[in-house]
Amino acid sequence: MMRKLKRVLVGLDQEPGGEALSAGSRTAARQALWLAERTGARVDFLHSTWTDPEDSSSDPGIPAGIEGQVEAIRQELGVQGADPQVFLTEERPWIALTRRVIAGDADLLVVAKRSHRRRDDRRLGSVSLKLVRNCPGPVWVVRPEHELRHRFVLAATDLTAVGDLATEYGAFIAQAEECELGIVHAWQVPMDLQLSARRLGAEEAARGRRAIADGARQHIRGLPGVQGLGDQAKVIVTCDSPSRLILQVAEEKDPDLVVMGTISRGGLAGMLVGNTAEKLLHRLDCSLLTVKPEDFVCPLKLDDAAAG
Repeated sequence: MMRKLKRVLVGLDQEPGGEALSAGSRTAARQALWLAERTGARVDFLHSTWTDPEDSSSDPGIPAGIEGQVEAIRQELGVQGADPQVFLTEERPWIALTRRVIAGDADLLVVAKRSHRRRDDRRLGSVSLKLVRNCPGPVWVVRPEHELRHRFVLAATDLTAVGDLATEYGAFIAQAEECELGIVHAWQVPMDLQLSARRLGAEEAARGRRAIADGARQHIRGLPGVQGLGDQAKVIVTCDSPSRLILQVAEEKDPDLVVMGTISRGGLAGMLVGNTAEKLLHRLDCSLLTVKPEDFVCPLKLDDAAAG
């Protein structure tokens, strides 16, 4: 079940060689403040002065008047309430952000996708990718050109607890924006049904497939957030590979945001994201919100001294 958001943390960076916040950071800040206005959550900000030795464009300096730039964004949106904190750190950005989630200082991280690519097939930067893979809390990776007004949100579920959580997050955002929510589930024919198809006959095998699809639709429609949306929620259930179905619907509907779970089970510390999410991370052009299961084991500990 989706928890009530109390604290949102935004990761900030700056334009290469400049002092102004990057376009992506400004968009991420607006997105977080938009969300906070609808949930009552507090929004804070973190900027790292750590320098990537492999990136000649990185600048370790602190943006001049960073607090003023954040305040200008708040005034632009008409945000009221307590002034945010702006944290500065010399740690690697993904480590500093993840530490705050582990410590309970943030329920959601909001960061920006890279504004340029080093390789054509990489749409996530190294910081956002590490957060998606390692941070135990939800991570919203915002496309720099992202519009605050959502038209269509796409949630993907495998019907596990983390799939339900992704669907609930998608439903919450769709309800707040009064926009359409698409929910996709791709199922595979069970081995026992494949083995018994010849014995059962075509009609009986087809009935078994329909039962699987109907059961998936009932499961999705039974989630509280989906029930609250009514006709705003469109459920797509088909026998296909998850990644192919998500990409097909994303291409057809051009969603503003895709919400998905990264893995179904926590597993070992440092476990990479699941196969479906791993295939899609660099192929989706839109913003991406990822969630992890309750038993996810983060490889980073609060008392870790390593910065790698």
